[in-house]
Amino acid sequence: MRIGLIRHATLRIEAGGRRLLVDPQLDPAGTRPAVANTPNDRRNPLVDLPERAQSIAAGVEGVLVTHLRADHLDATAVEVLPKEVPVLCQPPDATALRERGFADVHPIEEVLDWGALRVTRTTGGGLPRASPPNPGRAA
Repeated sequence: MRIGLIRHATLRIEAGGRRLLVDPQLDPAGTRPAVANTPNDRRNPLVDLPERAQSIAAGVEGVLVTHLRADHLDATAVEVLPKEVPVLCQPPDATALRERGFADVHPIEEVLDWGALRVTRTTGGGLPRASPPNPGRAA
């Protein structure tokens, strides 16, 4: 498994023969206003992407969106991600993702097996856990 931090909550995960993008925040730095009610008045995102948004989206085989705030799925991500790419999400977010043009939306009720990966929905503020379906065995 390879995990790479792109920026903020955006991760590129390569596991089980798949390339998954988590919480794609791909807007240019400073596109959005500062976060309300915080001592920081800097516009968001705070830093530039390490590569072009189109390059980050290229070759992605799936997207995991933990929730629909703009710091986890922004306008640039919606624009550049292929609309046929599978999007894994929380059940309440499925309709909104379809309305944004994504055709292959998979709400995770409890567990979703996606190829050699198993994505388990968790409670609280944590990221759903992705693991091989048979832990202990190589995928």
